[in-house]
Amino acid sequence: MILQSAFPSKKILLMAISVYASILGVLIFIDIELSIVAAILPLFAWFTLTDKKHMLYIFLLFLPFHSAPILSENLMGIKGFKIFNIIAAITLIFNFYHTKENLNPDDALKKKALFFFGIYFMIFTLATLRSISNLQLLHISMPEVFPAAPLSYLLSIFVKRSFYCVSFVYIMRHIISKNDIEGTITSISFSLMALSLTIIWSSLQYNTIYISGRSGDIWNEALGLHYNELGTILLTGAPLLLMLAFRGRFWGIVGYCLGLIAVVLLESRTAILLYLLASFLFALSQNKKVLFLAIAIVIVIAPFISIPDFLSETLQIGMQGDSVQVDRVFTGRTDRIWWPLFYELMSNPKFFLFGNGLFGIMVTDAYQQGIILPVTLAHNAYIDVILDCGVIVLALLIYYLIKFILYAWKRIHIINTDTSWALFVSIIVFLIACLTGRQFMPTSHTLLLFPIIALLVNTFRSNTPVHEKEKHSFS
Repeated sequence: MILQSAFPSKKILLMAISVYASILGVLIFIDIELSIVAAILPLFAWFTLTDKKHMLYIFLLFLPFHSAPILSENLMGIKGFKIFNIIAAITLIFNFYHTKENLNPDDALKKKALFFFGIYFMIFTLATLRSISNLQLLHISMPEVFPAAPLSYLLSIFVKRSFYCVSFVYIMRHIISKNDIEGTITSISFSLMALSLTIIWSSLQYNTIYISGRSGDIWNEALGLHYNELGTILLTGAPLLLMLAFRGRFWGIVGYCLGLIAVVLLESRTAILLYLLASFLFALSQNKKVLFLAIAIVIVIAPFISIPDFLSETLQIGMQGDSVQVDRVFTGRTDRIWWPLFYELMSNPKFFLFGNGLFGIMVTDAYQQGIILPVTLAHNAYIDVILDCGVIVLALLIYYLIKFILYAWKRIHIINTDTSWALFVSIIVFLIACLTGRQFMPTSHTLLLFPIIALLVNTFRSNTPVHEKEKHSFS
């Protein structure tokens, strides 16, 4: 009825389309990215207005591509006016669309989850604000990454990364039914499939299989992300893809296989091993003995069969004959990052207790004197927390992580659904990956962690009787 009243005749509709097409024709010559946005805007608006959850699905589909050139360039030269930022902002607005119930959490678990998210975001905000005092030093060290102006720094570091968290709040408030949870997981799986296809296509285009050594510049050019960031996204989503494959869905099987191929092409040992580990753990939780036995066999026989040179080189870094060079296995992390930082932390109690703010590693004496590698993170998420926020925050983080894991383990054994197991394994594998990289602050590494945690919490809520909701909390 609304559409009929808005377009009372076909002539008016045809006239509107003609005018719109003419505007698009003009925009193509002015700004190609803006013309693309304008072209999909009507379909985009119709799709999202029919059901507000569609906005979340679109956000999740674009999430792994947030740094791709077409999504991360400023439209019309306006700073921060980027396609991904626009999608995230609209999703955030939709979060407050019909929100009377949302503003009043209806159970203890939801209150607790939103409370801890608020604490987490406050820590991220304070760490960012503390880092502004180090901005000049950050800019001198890496001018291509850190702008000199505080406003530009906040837009590129704080605002953009804050958008990564939008899915957590949206899911906590709107995605509660089992159908909505399944729909969200489906969106994530299609997003991972699209990412895998992009990685495979880029690899074929640049012939990375035949390139000796790592090919990280290719992924930066194609997707704007480091190969470890792409690997983290895929390994975190591996249990979800495998879950859909176990259900017999054709696109689930295809998605899982594409993800495995993409991870191998990225040449990230951590991503390859943890993708297989995530598969093994989820298969074990579902009593799929055939699959995890097959994975175990592949892992055992892989060193004895012919594998591509690029993969062999990746897996054998640090292995020389019968000896193992620990520092080389960790690609220089132990001697050129971790030990020097440990000595400096131990010699500076204030730094050890309270950190230096975001990118705290870059203002250490070890970094400025060239003792450690020129990196922006410690390649260990737990050490990064100490550098940015201090050991007190790390202790609290570990304490509540353990409590949440124990609580989740107990609840999952009660409801015992493949969805809850897949989400739980995703979180566990990410925490393991944090030992050799990644970060807990909002970054490209944690893109999928926000929706996955929210979906797991809401899976518990959707399987809890109303009269028992107040009893179930991980506090």
